[in-house]
Amino acid sequence: MSILPFRSSIPSIATAGSRMFVIDHTQPDSLLLVHPRSPQMANILTLPNEILLGVFELLDGLSLAKTKKVCNRFWKVIRQMPVRFYALNIDEPGHSAWKFMRHLLNNPKAASHITELAVEWNRRDPEDPNTWTERWEWAEAELHRMQELEEEIINKYLTPETYEAIKGGVNSEALLPLILCFTENLECLDLGEAVLELFNCEGWPEACMTKALNIKPDDAEQEFKEGDNGVPTIIQTHVPEEDCVLWFHLNTGYFGSYLPGLARLKKFTHRLYDKIFISEDKWGWRADYFLPILFIPGIEEITIGGCATEERGGGYSLDMVMRWYGDKFNNMPDSTVKKLIIDDARMDDLNYKILAFYTCCLEELYISNNYAYAKMFWEYGTAHAIREFLQRNSKTLSLDRISVDGRSSDDWLGKFYEYDIDTDPWVVIEGEGERGTYEKFVENFWAWSKKEMMLASD
Repeated sequence: MSILPFRSSIPSIATAGSRMFVIDHTQPDSLLLVHPRSPQMANILTLPNEILLGVFELLDGLSLAKTKKVCNRFWKVIRQMPVRFYALNIDEPGHSAWKFMRHLLNNPKAASHITELAVEWNRRDPEDPNTWTERWEWAEAELHRMQELEEEIINKYLTPETYEAIKGGVNSEALLPLILCFTENLECLDLGEAVLELFNCEGWPEACMTKALNIKPDDAEQEFKEGDNGVPTIIQTHVPEEDCVLWFHLNTGYFGSYLPGLARLKKFTHRLYDKIFISEDKWGWRADYFLPILFIPGIEEITIGGCATEERGGGYSLDMVMRWYGDKFNNMPDSTVKKLIIDDARMDDLNYKILAFYTCCLEELYISNNYAYAKMFWEYGTAHAIREFLQRNSKTLSLDRISVDGRSSDDWLGKFYEYDIDTDPWVVIEGEGERGTYEKFVENFWAWSKKEMMLASD
């Protein structure tokens, strides 16, 4: 069966063998079954629910959401379908994330069918009281249910601070690691443009916090007293201690001990909403929280944006991070990632070379640097890193499948030639130890690349 995706006023067409379905979500009675032997159209509402389920299961998430609005019967039928896509709305006023978690506490298998999870950010905006989501209050039975899960799930996968934030009911982003404990068949995780701050502003808006945390006016002065890290004491249990960090970052796990929802992941996306990025020292979300994702067994596509190894007053390398974590990165297998997109990057050249070292089957590489944060020496260090990517992925990655700040293949070949490194497999030595011409170098490079690709196909 095949589906043509519908737009708001354009009917969708689904075919199943000799049958064709015409779907117009604006008119319930216009959803028709067309039989090839009859010029007449039968109303699809006459079909049994089992047939409707078969049709609806072929729709994507957006089309399914529109179809639910067609009529009451469609809404009821679609409710019977296992959920495969879920959008987690962080801190939205209707408490949908908290309600979803409550549902999972009572029905742990409800999320086992989810294969795609997208995060949408609705942080509280001090300028808009309609966004001042109030604290979520857990029922005693729900807290008891979480206690029952402590030994099997919570203590095994979550940090104690994350668990406290979940029970605190203020920052619903803390729910994401726990939700990922129930989505063991997840294939795609999209964190969207992550808002790392609890509020859409710099500082701590008292009026907004008063409502969000249900603070009594007489207690406000004491509650808003700042701790040693400049964060009000009443807020400290709801946000990670380090700034510019998500609870997700602190709970992903590592090779051999990932959150269950990451163990089968194929596609991962994590960008940064830079308009609400407030830090005196950090230049982005830290790249060491990206490393565990790189080593997920079977991961195929990774897109990250706003990731940084640079900070005010200095930086750190991924190699340094790996030494910090010791045995967590010892004897790591190569990453299985095939498509790597590093957008709005705030990293230095050395870190690209380290990433290249742990890849082996890349087919596409896209890098876009943010030069406002990280100073790059593209004519030297970056070219060296690209050469490393090519050599580590010689059987799957060609130079024309690499894009770095939009520079052409000729740019990089020119820099490779200038290196004058005799160990490159495409360097030609002529006469009495002298290198060949640039033209001969380019010819040899493409011949080498073609040969490696042919070896891979064999």
